[in-house]
Amino acid sequence: MPVQYKTAWASLSAAILVTAYYSWNLLALKGNITLHSSEMMSLARNVFAFTIIIQVLIIFIHFVSKDEPDLKEQARFISLRSGRVALLFLIVAVASCAAYLIYVADTRSLLLSPLISAHLLVSVLLAAWILRYTSELWMYHRARRSAIETPSAPSDSNQLLS
Repeated sequence: MPVQYKTAWASLSAAILVTAYYSWNLLALKGNITLHSSEMMSLARNVFAFTIIIQVLIIFIHFVSKDEPDLKEQARFISLRSGRVALLFLIVAVASCAAYLIYVADTRSLLLSPLISAHLLVSVLLAAWILRYTSELWMYHRARRSAIETPSAPSDSNQLLS
């Protein structure tokens, strides 16, 4: 198993835990959301801090670990492809939010304050984080399945995820 595969599992687990923490605390704020603006800002700050700390630790572990060159090349390819999936999701989600705010929302009935818009963007970022590592793990699974279906020659040094 490449180290990137293991760190993808760790990152996905961290993303799910941070999202659960964020959702739990956001849903715990009952009543008028504008009354809880300091708690909401604190929650957003905590989520960003947890995310940065967790990702720095995972990246540090990833760079300290050693992989074989052929596994490293495959891991890089899969990571780039899953990053493209997450980036496409981010572009579509942010463009949809902007289009809603510009073209669809009526200013008299607009329920999105800047604080709520910020939390909407935090939710989009967390969803993109989960999507990135889910697609990466799916690509590893697909690569492993294709390697099992079409085994390489014994002299081939480029065995896929062995």
